[in-house]
Amino acid sequence: MKLRSLGYADNLGVPQDEYSLDFKLQEQVDLLTIRGRFRGTRREPSNGPTKEKTSPSTWLPPTCSTRGRGTHQNRHNRTQIRTQYVPDQWEKAWTMNRVDVVIDHSDPETWIVTNGNSDWIHNFHIHNCAFKVLEVSDTNIRFDAYGWKDTVTIPPGVTVKLGILFGQYRNNHYPYMYHCHMLFHEDKGMMGQYMMVEPGEEPDLQTDYTAHGGHGGHSDDSGSAESTESSTQDESQYE
Repeated sequence: MKLRSLGYADNLGVPQDEYSLDFKLQEQVDLLTIRGRFRGTRREPSNGPTKEKTSPSTWLPPTCSTRGRGTHQNRHNRTQIRTQYVPDQWEKAWTMNRVDVVIDHSDPETWIVTNGNSDWIHNFHIHNCAFKVLEVSDTNIRFDAYGWKDTVTIPPGVTVKLGILFGQYRNNHYPYMYHCHMLFHEDKGMMGQYMMVEPGEEPDLQTDYTAHGGHGGHSDDSGSAESTESSTQDESQYE
């Protein structure tokens, strides 16, 4: 039995020209081979499981509303995430001194994530959660949008709506992260921080980083604290 990556015939929508990176998206790679002892008649391998054909809107359990309760808006350039909760935060690059999203409830959330690049893919990953892709923008690009995930590969120019169930461990000193799972991108700062807190509780960052010169709470780039609640419309964009 083999676990095989088949690659993408359409290159996940990434241009194939001299100006675009080659992500090796069309390569076929055998990732794992399992051999066992057979007794009796050897059976021919099947073609594998059939993909789900149901509508994405039916995937979430009844307790997970497709509206969600808290949302946020991010704009991602090639190597950074810019987060917007209030207008003056659009141009603020990611920093470990700031909590970008505060979740003070137990309900699911819907996040809208857009890859605004025309020639990059982004593997969007959220810690401490499981999500399903509820909707995909109008596109002919075929990619894996089925089943429970914590990471989804978003082709260039594509928007996905995620229905997210978060783990419920809460600590107003330590954040979780969301980021692009391409190592080069996350090393360059393509990420943000969210925190699970009790209702009415404020973030108070006390990580090893903030303990050695960082600043707690919501902070802008100058280190001043500010209180920012999640907005009611969650939208995240890669550019």
